Amino acid sequence: MRNDVTIRPIAENELETVETLVRGAFAEEGEDVLALMGEIRASENHIPDLDFVAEVTGEIVGYFMLSKFAITGAEQVKNMMLAPVAVRKDLERQGIGQTMLEIGLLAAKVKGYASVTVEGNPAFYHKLGFKQSNGFGIEATSGFPLTHPECLMAKELLAGALAGVEGKVIYPYFHA
Repeated sequence: MRNDVTIRPIAENELETVETLVRGAFAEEGEDVLALMGEIRASENHIPDLDFVAEVTGEIVGYFMLSKFAITGAEQVKNMMLAPVAVRKDLERQGIGQTMLEIGLLAAKVKGYASVTVEGNPAFYHKLGFKQSNGFGIEATSGFPLTHPECLMAKELLAGALAGVEGKVIYPYFHA
């Protein structure tokens, strides 16, 4: 873990900086990701103190958000969605993403959240302890089949939180 990365909740006046960072990190999908961010931030699922920026030498170089996200069929599990996750392109593969997520997931655990789901690159998220979600009994909705099911992953923040779960993540939950 890098010791020069500061993780803190985003300030409202930093949203424009973060939007520029997200556009750069997601290229042609950037506007869709920004729309999702807007929907989450406007919803009851938004948790302002789990909406983070990462700084190195006082400059915002990363962003990620954890929000409430129910697993249908397992509503008793206090689950979160990790999305989006962005690191400035020229600083990728330097440990910033891993450091910011380790700190953020610990903050979610301290707040009592039991698990996190994410869709992303398994090579990266497996390093953080995420596993393919269907190994926990969590599938994507039947109306939104994933081309690469290995990209839907989950992580228990509290040991055994996903034991015996059989449920679905509901993608149409958000319009973006």
